[in-house]
Amino acid sequence: MFNLAVLAQKGHILPQSVLDFFNASCSDGVESVMEKILKRCAAIEDDEAVTPCSLALLGLQMGKAWRSVTQSRAQLILAYASIVSMLVFVVVVPMQGCLEQRSRTSALRRRRTASVSQTDQADDVGRAAGSVWSTVHDEQRLRQASDLAVTLSGVCLCAFWTTLLYHLLQQTIPSTVIQ
Repeated sequence: MFNLAVLAQKGHILPQSVLDFFNASCSDGVESVMEKILKRCAAIEDDEAVTPCSLALLGLQMGKAWRSVTQSRAQLILAYASIVSMLVFVVVVPMQGCLEQRSRTSALRRRRTASVSQTDQADDVGRAAGSVWSTVHDEQRLRQASDLAVTLSGVCLCAFWTTLLYHLLQQTIPSTVIQ
């Protein structure tokens, strides 16, 4: 049956006797015929196993859900924002690791330089205090910005996946159940 769905997808016209077996007609669209064939195939196969028919059916339904999501301008913007937020997340998380490593390194340096003589230290007190304060302040600002980026990424991705799941469920569950 999987091969029949592949043939239908590639544009081959299936005989009416085969279409009748799946309660389909020549006037049905390619996706409709494929979905009917794959649903029958997945129903026959083992429910627990991941099979070619179940994977193809999932891919077909995900494609329909994606097209449904991208029909709306607001949902399309949400999809793009989700992609951008994933990219931000990929950049921010390693940057946070680098910041932690940098702060540990600077703390070790401060401990090592604590043994500097009193005369050298007296000359550099103002400069060192300002430098330490600005470094700590910059690190805090960067850490807060990265935390905000990760939080916004999470919210955006959660909203996107909720929307996609809604459209996927709308495709798979009959409309009488959703209403």
